[in-house]
Amino acid sequence: MRPPNQVDVLSNSTTDVAAGAYTGIMLTFGSAVMLTVSVDAGQNYTDGTNNCDNTTGTTTIICSFNKVGVATSTLTYTFSNPITVTAGTPVSIIVGLDLTGSLKATGTAPATLSFTPTVVVTQGAVGSDGNLVDVNNLTGTVQNIIATTITVIDSATDQPVTANIGSGTTVTNYNNVTATCATANTLSCPQVGDVVTVAYGTSNTNPIQFNATSINGNPGITSTNGFQGTIVATTPTPEVVVTAVPAGNTLSHIGVGQLYDLNFAAGAVFSNSGGITFTNGTFASPSDLVLGQNVLVNVACPTTGCEFTPPVANPPGQATPGSATADAIELLPTQISGAVNTLSSPNYTVNGLNSFYTNNGITGFNAQTGSYTTYSGSVTQFSDLTAGNTYYYSGYLLNSGTPGAPDFYNTNIYGAPAPAGGAVKASTR
Repeated sequence: MRPPNQVDVLSNSTTDVAAGAYTGIMLTFGSAVMLTVSVDAGQNYTDGTNNCDNTTGTTTIICSFNKVGVATSTLTYTFSNPITVTAGTPVSIIVGLDLTGSLKATGTAPATLSFTPTVVVTQGAVGSDGNLVDVNNLTGTVQNIIATTITVIDSATDQPVTANIGSGTTVTNYNNVTATCATANTLSCPQVGDVVTVAYGTSNTNPIQFNATSINGNPGITSTNGFQGTIVATTPTPEVVVTAVPAGNTLSHIGVGQLYDLNFAAGAVFSNSGGITFTNGTFASPSDLVLGQNVLVNVACPTTGCEFTPPVANPPGQATPGSATADAIELLPTQISGAVNTLSSPNYTVNGLNSFYTNNGITGFNAQTGSYTTYSGSVTQFSDLTAGNTYYYSGYLLNSGTPGAPDFYNTNIYGAPAPAGGAVKASTR
């Protein structure tokens, strides 16, 4: 039983606090969470309302739970060393939430799921580019764009994010010249209503500024017919779980956590959010789908109507998948955790993946790094990696041609300190 992805969660909110030395941070959680998880053959789980019974099954199935109780409403994380906050000087606090480690099951037939938040908190360091934090993968709908700023409604949070734009902002995936895009891949190309993927940095200044480093168009993806999801099966029919819905989507009854059988229209467009030409691995056809890929899907809507059918929500938690025919699909970065197996600079291999991958025949991946790879947390460069240690990786999962060992174009590596570096105390309120 695993969520499709174990992720490192970054909150980019800003808060004013009094100057002084701080020994810890208190985190507050809601009373219940919604989770979509893979349930292995022979397992049976409930959130107290919805059941997912795979006792007699022979393969992993995907189930949604809407009311998984949160075991603790607050966590107090004690820093190994106090963090000193100086008036007028921004600092960053990075909170890593381990989805896999947080999900617990107790009892039998069916076991009851609960969510006990497991976190690692670190103080972020100012990067070589002068930023406190770099955000590489915000996807959403353009709400406003002028000469100096762009505002995007984040599909994951439905909240607006405004970032400065200028001569240092690159534009990619706007290759077609149109009336509003006189010169390809320039700042005149993105328009209100477009679904874009933005990278931006949070400045080390007071007041804090968000500065966009890139705006990547998403060829063929529209705010009305698009959704974001994770590939959770590739055979016999590809399946995708919805993880976010762009502002402006008009597809009837689409929602986060739903499962869809994925088909492709003739001539469907395959692309990636960075406009990258990959040297290892491919993403160019339905055969290149890999378990765990994060994607943007655009539903085909010819004159006869959109080729989209919502899931049938009965029985609860085990809805019959809906169906969606895509005329465009774009690859987004995926976050994965695992242990480095072998190191051969600038590349490495990873194993020790969670059962979402291993129970579906993926035992590891082959990663490539380069000038496009950034490092954060306890690692600052490739030579900091140690075989046998577990890290968090962000990048593009690609078909390598070898089943069970996809390629991975690695854009970021995050090293979390050992849990012993801080103590977590839980309380209920």
